[in-house]
Amino acid sequence: MRTLLILLLAVFLAVPAAAGPREATSAPSGPLAEEPALLFYGLYLHKEPKVDPIPELRRAQEERFPFLTFVNDPSEITPGMVGYNVTAPPIHEYPPPEAALLDLFSEGLGGKQRAWLPKARHVLALVFFCPPEQVDRVRRASAELTADEAARLGAVIWDEDTRQAFGLDEFRRRRVGEPAGPPHVAQHVTVHAYREDGLLRLVSLGMSRFGLPDLVIEGVPSTVEVSMGSVLNLVAQTLVEGGQPRAGALPLAVGALRNDAARALQSSNLAEGATLKGTVTLRFVQPDPGDADNRLLEIVFEDRADQDRQVAMQELVSSLYGSEDTLTWTEHDDELEAASRRAVAKLKALKPSIRDGFEPNEALLVKAPFPTTAGGNEWMWVEVVRWEGTRIEGILANDPFDVPSLKAGSRVVVDEGDLFDYIHHRPDGTSQGNTTGAIIERRSR
Repeated sequence: MRTLLILLLAVFLAVPAAAGPREATSAPSGPLAEEPALLFYGLYLHKEPKVDPIPELRRAQEERFPFLTFVNDPSEITPGMVGYNVTAPPIHEYPPPEAALLDLFSEGLGGKQRAWLPKARHVLALVFFCPPEQVDRVRRASAELTADEAARLGAVIWDEDTRQAFGLDEFRRRRVGEPAGPPHVAQHVTVHAYREDGLLRLVSLGMSRFGLPDLVIEGVPSTVEVSMGSVLNLVAQTLVEGGQPRAGALPLAVGALRNDAARALQSSNLAEGATLKGTVTLRFVQPDPGDADNRLLEIVFEDRADQDRQVAMQELVSSLYGSEDTLTWTEHDDELEAASRRAVAKLKALKPSIRDGFEPNEALLVKAPFPTTAGGNEWMWVEVVRWEGTRIEGILANDPFDVPSLKAGSRVVVDEGDLFDYIHHRPDGTSQGNTTGAIIERRSR
Protein backbone atom coordinates (compact mmCIF):
# COMPACT_ATOMS: atom_id res chain seq x y z
CA MET A 1 0.00 0.00 0.00
CA ARG A 2 1.49 3.34 -1.04
CA THR A 3 0.49 5.17 2.12
CA LEU A 4 2.23 8.44 1.28
CA LEU A 5 0.61 8.95 -2.11
CA ILE A 6 -2.81 7.86 -0.88
CA LEU A 7 -2.55 10.48 1.86
CA LEU A 8 -1.62 13.16 -0.67
CA LEU A 9 -4.40 12.13 -3.02
CA ALA A 10 -6.93 12.42 -0.23
CA VAL A 11 -5.98 16.09 0.03
CA PHE A 12 -5.52 16.82 -3.67
CA LEU A 13 -8.51 14.95 -5.13
CA ALA A 14 -12.07 14.00 -4.39
CA VAL A 15 -11.42 10.37 -5.33
CA PRO A 16 -14.64 8.45 -6.18
CA ALA A 17 -15.37 5.25 -4.28
CA ALA A 18 -14.27 2.10 -6.08
CA ALA A 19 -17.06 -0.06 -4.71
CA GLY A 20 -20.77 -0.04 -5.42
CA PRO A 21 -22.82 0.04 -8.62
CA ARG A 22 -21.70 2.00 -11.65
CA GLU A 23 -23.96 5.01 -12.08
CA ALA A 24 -23.06 6.55 -15.42
CA THR A 25 -23.37 10.31 -15.87
CA SER A 26 -22.91 11.96 -19.26
CA ALA A 27 -19.89 14.22 -19.51
CA PRO A 28 -21.02 17.85 -19.44
CA SER A 29 -20.47 20.23 -22.32
CA GLY A 30 -17.26 22.21 -22.06
CA PRO A 31 -13.75 21.57 -20.74
CA LEU A 32 -13.13 18.49 -18.59
CA ALA A 33 -9.84 19.54 -16.99
CA GLU A 34 -9.97 20.20 -13.26
CA GLU A 35 -7.46 21.62 -10.81
CA PRO A 36 -4.96 20.41 -9.87
CA ALA A 37 -3.12 18.43 -12.49
CA LEU A 38 -0.79 15.97 -10.69
CA LEU A 39 2.49 14.27 -11.53
CA PHE A 40 4.03 11.61 -9.26
CA TYR A 41 7.57 10.29 -9.56
CA GLY A 42 9.56 7.96 -7.32
CA LEU A 43 13.35 7.76 -7.39
CA TYR A 44 14.60 4.38 -6.11
CA LEU A 45 18.23 4.36 -4.97
CA HIS A 46 20.59 1.41 -5.08
CA LYS A 47 22.46 2.61 -2.02
CA GLU A 48 21.71 4.93 0.86
CA PRO A 49 22.96 8.44 -0.06
CA LYS A 50 25.82 9.76 2.01
CA VAL A 51 24.06 13.10 2.46
CA ASP A 52 20.42 14.11 2.39
CA PRO A 53 19.58 14.56 -1.33
CA ILE A 54 16.55 16.80 -0.79
CA PRO A 55 18.41 20.10 -0.14
CA GLU A 56 20.42 19.65 -3.35
CA LEU A 57 17.25 18.90 -5.32
CA ARG A 58 15.60 22.03 -3.92
CA ARG A 59 18.62 24.15 -4.83
CA ALA A 60 18.50 22.83 -8.40
CA GLN A 61 14.78 23.61 -8.60
CA GLU A 62 15.24 27.16 -7.30
CA GLU A 63 18.00 27.86 -9.85
CA ARG A 64 16.32 26.34 -12.90
CA PHE A 65 12.59 26.42 -12.18
CA PRO A 66 11.91 29.25 -9.72
CA PHE A 67 8.23 29.35 -10.68
CA LEU A 68 7.73 26.10 -8.69
CA THR A 69 6.77 26.63 -5.05
CA PHE A 70 7.96 24.04 -2.56
CA VAL A 71 5.37 22.99 0.03
CA ASN A 72 6.05 20.97 3.15
CA ASP A 73 2.44 19.96 3.61
CA PRO A 74 -0.49 19.62 1.18
CA SER A 75 -2.55 21.86 3.46
CA GLU A 76 -0.35 24.76 2.32
CA ILE A 77 -1.63 24.47 -1.25
CA THR A 78 -3.90 27.25 -2.48
CA PRO A 79 -5.97 27.38 -5.70
CA GLY A 80 -3.84 28.20 -8.74
CA MET A 81 -0.56 27.34 -6.99
CA VAL A 82 2.23 25.83 -9.09
CA GLY A 83 4.53 23.74 -6.96
CA TYR A 84 5.84 20.45 -5.69
CA ASN A 85 6.56 18.37 -2.62
CA VAL A 86 9.52 16.00 -2.11
CA THR A 87 9.98 13.55 0.74
CA ALA A 88 12.08 10.51 1.60
CA PRO A 89 9.41 8.16 2.98
CA PRO A 90 10.13 4.83 4.69
CA ILE A 91 10.37 2.14 2.06
CA HIS A 92 7.36 0.27 3.48
CA GLU A 93 5.21 3.30 2.65
CA TYR A 94 6.43 3.45 -0.95
CA PRO A 95 7.83 0.00 -1.82
CA PRO A 96 9.57 -0.69 -5.14
CA PRO A 97 7.89 -2.76 -7.88
CA GLU A 98 8.21 -6.52 -7.58
CA ALA A 99 10.50 -8.39 -9.97
CA ALA A 100 7.58 -10.14 -11.69
CA LEU A 101 6.15 -6.77 -12.76
CA LEU A 102 9.27 -5.44 -14.43
CA ASP A 103 8.84 -7.49 -17.62
CA LEU A 104 5.46 -5.83 -18.14
CA PHE A 105 5.93 -2.40 -16.62
CA SER A 106 9.49 -1.25 -17.27
CA GLU A 107 11.15 0.64 -20.10
CA GLY A 108 14.86 0.86 -20.79
CA LEU A 109 16.15 -0.80 -17.60
CA GLY A 110 19.50 -2.55 -17.64
CA GLY A 111 20.03 -6.01 -16.21
CA LYS A 112 21.72 -4.76 -13.04
CA GLN A 113 18.91 -2.28 -12.42
CA ARG A 114 16.31 -5.03 -12.82
CA ALA A 115 18.22 -7.07 -10.24
CA TRP A 116 18.51 -4.47 -7.49
CA LEU A 117 15.32 -2.43 -8.01
CA PRO A 118 12.92 -4.85 -6.23
CA LYS A 119 15.33 -4.84 -3.25
CA ALA A 120 15.72 -1.06 -3.05
CA ARG A 121 15.56 0.29 0.49
CA HIS A 122 15.67 4.04 -0.22
CA VAL A 123 13.34 6.26 -2.21
CA LEU A 124 12.51 9.90 -2.91
CA ALA A 125 8.87 10.73 -3.72
CA LEU A 126 8.15 13.81 -5.83
CA VAL A 127 4.67 15.22 -6.32
CA PHE A 128 4.10 18.16 -8.71
CA PHE A 129 0.82 20.06 -8.99
CA CYS A 130 -0.57 22.97 -10.99
CA PRO A 131 -3.77 24.30 -12.56
CA PRO A 132 -4.58 22.81 -15.98
CA GLU A 133 -3.42 25.90 -17.90
CA GLN A 134 0.10 25.40 -16.49
CA VAL A 135 0.32 21.67 -17.32
CA ASP A 136 2.74 21.92 -20.24
CA ARG A 137 5.21 24.09 -18.34
CA VAL A 138 5.13 22.00 -15.17
CA ARG A 139 5.20 18.68 -17.02
CA ARG A 140 8.45 19.63 -18.76
CA ALA A 141 10.02 21.10 -15.63
CA SER A 142 9.09 18.08 -13.50
CA ALA A 143 10.55 15.69 -16.08
CA GLU A 144 13.84 17.60 -16.34
CA LEU A 145 14.21 17.96 -12.59
CA THR A 146 13.40 14.27 -12.01
CA ALA A 147 15.77 13.09 -14.75
CA ASP A 148 18.66 15.25 -13.52
CA GLU A 149 18.19 14.07 -9.94
CA ALA A 150 18.05 10.43 -11.10
CA ALA A 151 21.32 10.93 -12.98
CA ARG A 152 22.99 12.52 -9.94
CA LEU A 153 21.86 9.72 -7.58
CA GLY A 154 22.06 6.77 -10.00
CA ALA A 155 18.37 6.15 -9.34
CA VAL A 156 15.68 4.30 -11.25
CA ILE A 157 12.61 6.42 -12.02
CA TRP A 158 9.16 5.10 -11.14
CA ASP A 159 6.27 6.90 -12.84
CA GLU A 160 3.46 6.43 -10.36
CA ASP A 161 0.85 7.82 -12.76
CA THR A 162 1.48 5.17 -15.42
CA ARG A 163 2.98 2.55 -13.05
CA GLN A 164 6.16 2.12 -15.08
CA ALA A 165 9.84 1.90 -14.14
CA PHE A 166 12.20 3.82 -16.44
CA GLY A 167 15.87 3.75 -17.17
CA LEU A 168 17.27 7.27 -17.43
CA ASP A 169 17.81 7.36 -21.22
CA GLU A 170 14.31 6.07 -22.00
CA PHE A 171 12.75 8.49 -19.51
CA ARG A 172 14.53 11.40 -21.11
CA ARG A 173 13.48 10.28 -24.58
CA ARG A 174 9.81 10.06 -23.63
CA ARG A 175 9.43 12.81 -21.07
CA VAL A 176 12.19 15.36 -21.67
CA GLY A 177 13.04 15.28 -25.37
CA GLU A 178 9.68 16.43 -26.72
CA PRO A 179 9.38 19.24 -29.28
CA ALA A 180 7.34 22.33 -28.43
CA GLY A 181 3.59 22.15 -28.75
CA PRO A 182 1.01 19.64 -27.54
CA PRO A 183 2.55 16.40 -26.22
CA HIS A 184 2.18 13.02 -27.87
CA VAL A 185 -0.16 11.67 -25.21
CA ALA A 186 0.62 8.00 -25.96
CA GLN A 187 4.14 8.68 -24.63
CA HIS A 188 2.71 9.88 -21.30
CA VAL A 189 -0.23 7.55 -20.74
CA THR A 190 -0.42 3.76 -20.65
CA VAL A 191 -3.36 1.48 -21.45
CA HIS A 192 -3.93 -1.74 -19.51
CA ALA A 193 -6.14 -4.60 -20.73
CA TYR A 194 -8.05 -6.98 -18.47
CA ARG A 195 -10.47 -9.83 -19.08
CA GLU A 196 -14.04 -9.30 -17.87
CA ASP A 197 -16.82 -11.75 -18.78
CA GLY A 198 -14.82 -13.13 -21.68
CA LEU A 199 -14.06 -9.74 -23.26
CA LEU A 200 -11.42 -7.09 -22.65
CA ARG A 201 -11.55 -3.94 -20.58
CA LEU A 202 -9.13 -1.25 -21.75
CA VAL A 203 -8.32 1.45 -19.19
CA SER A 204 -5.80 4.28 -19.22
CA LEU A 205 -3.37 5.39 -16.53
CA GLY A 206 -1.78 8.82 -16.42
CA MET A 207 -4.39 11.34 -17.58
CA SER A 208 -4.31 13.01 -14.15
CA ARG A 209 -1.03 14.69 -15.17
CA PHE A 210 -3.12 16.76 -17.60
CA GLY A 211 -5.85 17.43 -15.07
CA LEU A 212 -8.15 15.15 -17.08
CA PRO A 213 -10.10 11.98 -16.30
CA ASP A 214 -8.73 8.58 -17.25
CA LEU A 215 -10.55 6.63 -19.97
CA VAL A 216 -12.06 3.15 -20.19
CA ILE A 217 -13.65 1.01 -22.92
CA GLU A 218 -15.65 -2.01 -21.79
CA GLY A 219 -16.47 -5.23 -23.67
CA VAL A 220 -13.74 -5.15 -26.31
CA PRO A 221 -13.29 -8.27 -28.50
CA SER A 222 -9.65 -9.26 -28.90
CA THR A 223 -10.04 -8.98 -32.69
CA VAL A 224 -10.36 -5.20 -32.37
CA GLU A 225 -8.17 -4.69 -29.30
CA VAL A 226 -5.46 -2.84 -31.24
CA SER A 227 -7.98 -0.66 -33.06
CA MET A 228 -9.86 0.19 -29.88
CA GLY A 229 -6.57 1.03 -28.20
CA SER A 230 -6.01 3.49 -31.04
CA VAL A 231 -9.48 4.94 -30.45
CA LEU A 232 -8.72 5.39 -26.74
CA ASN A 233 -5.45 7.14 -27.60
CA LEU A 234 -7.26 9.35 -30.12
CA VAL A 235 -9.81 10.39 -27.50
CA ALA A 236 -7.01 11.10 -25.00
CA GLN A 237 -5.04 13.16 -27.55
CA THR A 238 -8.18 15.09 -28.52
CA LEU A 239 -8.94 15.98 -24.89
CA VAL A 240 -5.37 17.00 -24.10
CA GLU A 241 -5.34 19.24 -27.17
CA GLY A 242 -8.45 21.01 -25.86
CA GLY A 243 -11.29 19.02 -27.40
CA GLN A 244 -14.55 19.36 -25.51
CA PRO A 245 -17.68 17.20 -25.51
CA ARG A 246 -21.08 18.66 -26.21
CA ALA A 247 -23.84 16.96 -24.23
CA GLY A 248 -21.47 13.99 -23.82
CA ALA A 249 -20.61 13.66 -27.54
CA LEU A 250 -16.97 14.18 -28.55
CA PRO A 251 -16.10 14.61 -32.26
CA LEU A 252 -12.87 12.94 -33.39
CA ALA A 253 -10.82 14.11 -36.36
CA VAL A 254 -7.33 12.75 -36.88
CA GLY A 255 -6.48 15.50 -39.36
CA ALA A 256 -7.17 18.16 -36.73
CA LEU A 257 -4.56 16.82 -34.27
CA ARG A 258 -1.76 19.31 -33.73
CA ASN A 259 0.86 16.82 -32.54
CA ASP A 260 2.64 15.52 -35.64
CA ALA A 261 3.64 12.15 -34.15
CA ALA A 262 0.12 11.41 -32.92
CA ARG A 263 -1.43 12.40 -36.25
CA ALA A 264 1.06 10.26 -38.21
CA LEU A 265 0.51 7.23 -35.98
CA GLN A 266 -3.27 7.51 -36.22
CA SER A 267 -3.01 7.81 -40.01
CA SER A 268 -0.87 4.70 -40.53
CA ASN A 269 -2.13 1.26 -41.63
CA LEU A 270 -5.44 2.51 -42.98
CA ALA A 271 -7.84 0.28 -44.91
CA GLU A 272 -10.42 1.00 -47.58
CA GLY A 273 -13.10 3.50 -46.59
CA ALA A 274 -11.13 5.25 -43.84
CA THR A 275 -12.44 8.76 -43.11
CA LEU A 276 -10.27 9.45 -40.03
CA LYS A 277 -13.38 10.96 -38.44
CA GLY A 278 -15.95 9.75 -35.94
CA THR A 279 -17.87 10.56 -32.77
CA VAL A 280 -17.88 8.90 -29.37
CA THR A 281 -19.95 9.51 -26.25
CA LEU A 282 -18.28 10.09 -22.89
CA ARG A 283 -19.84 9.35 -19.52
CA PHE A 284 -18.45 9.39 -16.01
CA VAL A 285 -18.43 6.02 -14.23
CA GLN A 286 -17.08 4.68 -10.96
CA PRO A 287 -13.51 3.28 -11.16
CA ASP A 288 -12.87 -0.41 -10.55
CA PRO A 289 -10.42 -1.55 -7.86
CA GLY A 290 -6.93 -1.16 -9.31
CA ASP A 291 -7.83 1.74 -11.60
CA ALA A 292 -6.05 5.07 -11.28
CA ASP A 293 -7.05 7.28 -8.34
CA ASN A 294 -8.74 9.68 -10.72
CA ARG A 295 -12.06 10.47 -12.31
CA LEU A 296 -12.99 7.93 -14.99
CA LEU A 297 -14.75 8.47 -18.32
CA GLU A 298 -16.20 5.55 -20.23
CA ILE A 299 -16.02 5.76 -24.02
CA VAL A 300 -19.28 4.52 -25.52
CA PHE A 301 -20.48 4.37 -29.09
CA GLU A 302 -23.82 5.98 -29.85
CA ASP A 303 -26.86 5.08 -27.78
CA ARG A 304 -26.76 1.32 -28.25
CA ALA A 305 -28.11 -1.51 -26.12
CA ASP A 306 -25.41 -3.59 -24.46
CA GLN A 307 -25.82 -6.42 -26.99
CA ASP A 308 -25.02 -3.97 -29.83
CA ARG A 309 -21.94 -2.47 -28.15
CA GLN A 310 -19.48 -4.50 -30.22
CA VAL A 311 -21.32 -3.69 -33.47
CA ALA A 312 -20.96 0.02 -32.70
CA MET A 313 -17.25 -0.50 -31.97
CA GLN A 314 -16.75 -2.16 -35.34
CA GLU A 315 -18.66 0.60 -37.13
CA LEU A 316 -16.53 3.31 -35.52
CA VAL A 317 -13.31 1.46 -36.34
CA SER A 318 -14.45 1.06 -39.96
CA SER A 319 -15.32 4.75 -40.20
CA LEU A 320 -12.06 5.93 -38.66
CA TYR A 321 -9.53 3.47 -40.03
CA GLY A 322 -11.41 1.61 -42.80
CA SER A 323 -12.06 -2.11 -43.12
CA GLU A 324 -11.26 -5.02 -45.41
CA ASP A 325 -13.28 -8.20 -45.72
CA THR A 326 -13.21 -10.58 -48.69
CA LEU A 327 -15.54 -13.34 -49.79
CA THR A 328 -13.97 -16.51 -51.20
CA TRP A 329 -16.05 -19.18 -52.90
CA THR A 330 -14.81 -22.75 -52.51
CA GLU A 331 -16.11 -26.30 -52.77
CA HIS A 332 -16.11 -28.46 -49.64
CA ASP A 333 -14.43 -31.48 -51.22
CA ASP A 334 -12.62 -34.43 -49.64
CA GLU A 335 -9.37 -32.51 -49.10
CA LEU A 336 -11.07 -29.63 -47.31
CA GLU A 337 -13.36 -31.86 -45.25
CA ALA A 338 -10.42 -34.01 -44.09
CA ALA A 339 -8.49 -30.90 -43.04
CA SER A 340 -11.58 -29.66 -41.20
CA ARG A 341 -11.98 -32.91 -39.26
CA ARG A 342 -8.36 -32.73 -38.11
CA ALA A 343 -8.80 -29.13 -37.06
CA VAL A 344 -12.00 -29.80 -35.11
CA ALA A 345 -10.34 -32.73 -33.31
CA LYS A 346 -7.51 -30.44 -32.17
CA LEU A 347 -10.02 -27.79 -31.16
CA LYS A 348 -11.98 -30.18 -28.96
CA ALA A 349 -8.76 -31.24 -27.28
CA LEU A 350 -8.25 -27.57 -26.35
CA LYS A 351 -11.68 -27.26 -24.76
CA PRO A 352 -10.74 -28.32 -21.20
CA SER A 353 -7.87 -25.85 -21.03
CA ILE A 354 -9.99 -22.85 -22.06
CA ARG A 355 -13.17 -23.73 -20.19
CA ASP A 356 -12.12 -21.60 -17.21
CA GLY A 357 -11.50 -18.51 -19.34
CA PHE A 358 -8.77 -16.79 -21.31
CA GLU A 359 -5.62 -14.97 -20.37
CA PRO A 360 -5.47 -11.24 -21.33
CA ASN A 361 -3.39 -11.96 -24.46
CA GLU A 362 -5.25 -15.13 -25.43
CA ALA A 363 -8.15 -15.54 -27.85
CA LEU A 364 -9.98 -18.34 -29.63
CA LEU A 365 -11.82 -17.92 -32.93
CA VAL A 366 -13.94 -20.61 -34.52
CA LYS A 367 -15.29 -20.80 -38.07
CA ALA A 368 -19.03 -21.48 -38.15
CA PRO A 369 -21.79 -21.51 -40.82
CA PHE A 370 -24.54 -18.91 -41.12
CA PRO A 371 -27.48 -19.39 -43.52
CA THR A 372 -27.58 -16.95 -46.46
CA THR A 373 -30.56 -15.54 -48.31
CA ALA A 374 -29.44 -17.58 -51.32
CA GLY A 375 -29.91 -20.84 -49.40
CA GLY A 376 -26.28 -21.69 -48.77
CA ASN A 377 -23.89 -21.06 -45.88
CA GLU A 378 -21.51 -18.19 -45.28
CA TRP A 379 -18.62 -19.40 -43.10
CA MET A 380 -17.38 -16.71 -40.75
CA TRP A 381 -15.07 -16.34 -37.79
CA VAL A 382 -16.54 -16.02 -34.29
CA GLU A 383 -14.50 -14.94 -31.27
CA VAL A 384 -15.40 -17.29 -28.42
CA VAL A 385 -16.63 -15.59 -25.27
CA ARG A 386 -18.14 -18.61 -23.48
CA TRP A 387 -18.19 -22.37 -24.25
CA GLU A 388 -20.53 -24.48 -22.16
CA GLY A 389 -21.44 -27.98 -23.30
CA THR A 390 -21.87 -27.79 -27.06
CA ARG A 391 -23.08 -24.17 -26.95
CA ILE A 392 -20.59 -21.47 -27.94
CA GLU A 393 -21.36 -17.80 -27.39
CA GLY A 394 -19.23 -15.30 -29.22
CA ILE A 395 -18.75 -12.13 -31.24
CA LEU A 396 -18.89 -12.20 -35.03
CA ALA A 397 -15.53 -11.08 -36.42
CA ASN A 398 -16.54 -10.69 -40.10
CA ASP A 399 -18.97 -8.46 -41.94
CA PRO A 400 -21.41 -10.79 -43.73
CA PHE A 401 -21.99 -10.51 -47.47
CA ASP A 402 -25.36 -12.30 -47.57
CA VAL A 403 -26.62 -12.56 -43.97
CA PRO A 404 -28.59 -9.30 -43.55
CA SER A 405 -29.51 -9.90 -39.91
CA LEU A 406 -25.87 -9.84 -38.73
CA LYS A 407 -22.97 -7.40 -38.69
CA ALA A 408 -19.37 -7.59 -37.53
CA GLY A 409 -19.60 -7.36 -33.76
CA SER A 410 -22.97 -9.11 -33.48
CA ARG A 411 -23.39 -11.50 -30.57
CA VAL A 412 -24.04 -14.99 -31.92
CA VAL A 413 -24.49 -18.54 -30.65
CA VAL A 414 -23.12 -21.53 -32.57
CA ASP A 415 -22.96 -25.27 -31.90
CA GLU A 416 -19.61 -27.03 -31.61
CA GLY A 417 -20.91 -29.74 -33.94
CA ASP A 418 -21.10 -27.21 -36.79
CA LEU A 419 -17.55 -25.89 -36.52
CA PHE A 420 -15.18 -26.07 -39.45
CA ASP A 421 -11.86 -24.69 -38.17
CA TYR A 422 -10.30 -22.56 -35.43
CA ILE A 423 -7.50 -20.09 -34.64
CA HIS A 424 -6.01 -20.11 -31.14
CA HIS A 425 -3.96 -17.03 -30.24
CA ARG A 426 -1.81 -18.15 -27.31
CA PRO A 427 -0.78 -15.88 -24.41
CA ASP A 428 2.88 -16.03 -25.54
CA GLY A 429 2.01 -14.38 -28.87
CA THR A 430 2.08 -17.53 -31.02
CA SER A 431 -0.97 -19.03 -32.71
CA GLN A 432 -2.17 -22.30 -34.17
CA GLY A 433 -5.00 -23.47 -36.40
CA ASN A 434 -6.63 -22.22 -39.62
CA THR A 435 -5.58 -25.38 -41.45
CA THR A 436 -8.42 -25.03 -43.94
CA GLY A 437 -7.55 -21.39 -44.54
CA ALA A 438 -4.23 -22.35 -46.07
CA ILE A 439 -6.01 -24.67 -48.52
CA ILE A 440 -8.59 -22.02 -49.44
CA GLU A 441 -5.88 -19.41 -49.97
CA ARG A 442 -3.93 -21.78 -52.23
CA ARG A 443 -7.03 -22.42 -54.30
CA SER A 444 -7.88 -18.72 -54.58
CA ARG A 445 -4.43 -18.02 -56.03
